Amino acid sequence: MALSEATIGQIYYVVLPLLIRAGQILAARQKELLGLAPKARHERGQVIEEEIRSFLGTTLVQLFPKHSVYDSEKPAIGEAALWQWIVTPIDGGRYYFRGLPLYTIALALKHEGEVVLGLIVEPSTQIVFHALKGEGAFMGDRPLKVSDEKDLANACIYLESMSAMRQASEISIRQRFVKEGCRIHDFGVSTLGLCYLAAGVFDAFIGFKGVGSLPRLAAALLIAKEAGALVSDGEGKALRIKSESNIIAVITQGTKKQCLEILQKR
Repeated sequence: MALSEATIGQIYYVVLPLLIRAGQILAARQKELLGLAPKARHERGQVIEEEIRSFLGTTLVQLFPKHSVYDSEKPAIGEAALWQWIVTPIDGGRYYFRGLPLYTIALALKHEGEVVLGLIVEPSTQIVFHALKGEGAFMGDRPLKVSDEKDLANACIYLESMSAMRQASEISIRQRFVKEGCRIHDFGVSTLGLCYLAAGVFDAFIGFKGVGSLPRLAAALLIAKEAGALVSDGEGKALRIKSESNIIAVITQGTKKQCLEILQKR
């Protein structure tokens, strides 16, 4: 399909079967990890992850020769281009490597630096989340809309755990939300946390920037935004890789004021 002829919607229908197929391969290959010693299991899991990364990257460049492919852990595939794919072969690797069915695979497409397509598959259930810029977010064919909850005392917050080096700060934030009566959740797969925020299951998502975290979440952030979520840093400013705040705040209009007040407390 020539780039000049392809709309974002057409691109979506081309890559959807590709991502579903990659997810099916991931699910089938996970059986290879069962019964292995921890070191061997981790090494084998990394091989599988690299094979999926290569499969997606190579196929995308074959389908769209004028696109490039970005991966936060690997060199880009293809020449620098106005159109760039972001590949996340596994989010929830620690679960995948242990044989648990809680992980996702994701693709995001950027045009001139802006994410215009996000696509996430949960291989164990074959649930597909997707969004096209300006056209809304969906779980399969079902339109997604964020919660209209306005009272934090009734809210469910997805609060991502930080690394051990910054744990004290995260604990402080967690305690502030608990003090307001919030229920706190974190199942260790941030892309799913954001997708379920988009579906109204969670009322806010609080994450923390790390190496490659924003590219890894690119598809999920677009899905949340297209479902009506507000995406910012902990100061309520535009979310940027180099912003001073290391917080990723994806919140609803109803919880915005209260969440930002909690995040800005010192």
